Amino acid sequence: MSKKAEIHEPCGVVEGAFKATRRSGWRYCLVGVDDRSITCEFADGRKRFIPLGKIFDLSIEHQKMGPGHKPVLVIGYETDSGPRRKIWLNLKDPFEWKEMITDLCLPRIDAEDILDVAGTLPPEAADLLTYLWERGHGTIDELVEVTGASSHMEVIVLLKKEINPALEKRLGKPLIEFISSRRHPVTHETVRNSWWLLGRNAIEELPRPRSIDVFDEGGYVRVVIEPVSITGDELNIGLDGDRLVVSLGRENGKEQNIPLPPEFSWGDISYSLNNGVLDINVDKVQPH
Repeated sequence: MSKKAEIHEPCGVVEGAFKATRRSGWRYCLVGVDDRSITCEFADGRKRFIPLGKIFDLSIEHQKMGPGHKPVLVIGYETDSGPRRKIWLNLKDPFEWKEMITDLCLPRIDAEDILDVAGTLPPEAADLLTYLWERGHGTIDELVEVTGASSHMEVIVLLKKEINPALEKRLGKPLIEFISSRRHPVTHETVRNSWWLLGRNAIEELPRPRSIDVFDEGGYVRVVIEPVSITGDELNIGLDGDRLVVSLGRENGKEQNIPLPPEFSWGDISYSLNNGVLDINVDKVQPH
């Protein structure tokens, strides 16, 4: 299956220093990165490119500078001719750059990938994957609640034995990982002790299947529909014989025709719409 074309956008350019061996001297350079490569541009105008696809290792090494030691970013990569090499980059925020480059080296994930992988999984694992796609991360207690699992270990087995192998088969890497502390790529908040779905997510919302539940409450029937992403002004609710007809607008698909118990006649309709949940009450008409 073909993937969307990559868009090569610069992610950052900073002043820094470069060296090709641990013992060589530092050379001033401008360091930039996009979703294809890392670029080091030197004072004489020469440039050195490290393709992201060639990177096999990223680490932080403390090197002696002046009276103390300073953390520097070490990048291991494969050359076009085959041998593996390393470069050292002295940057202001090496840990932040390590995290950014790690993310850029991950495959891009879109909703189609998630839906296809979820379709191969047991229901609990599919729910877990969908939750992580929508939120990006979750603590083990949150994931237990999502799946209804009886223990932490049951969730970990789903993550490691079911979901990760399916993601690796589809995208080439097992992309769910426990991380003790990570800055959220969008909100920039620090998230601790959570399981993450890694990868460069396309900015789109995974379609959620709409659920419709009907409850007989004695004097009336209650119909609950979710999710509904429109306002009350856009709703049209009515009766057609023994069917409740709910129009959710063109953006939400065709109208919903919901069968009501045929042994009753029907009267007034009332509803509420809160947080994407449409709650409808249809009164039963008492026989004279």
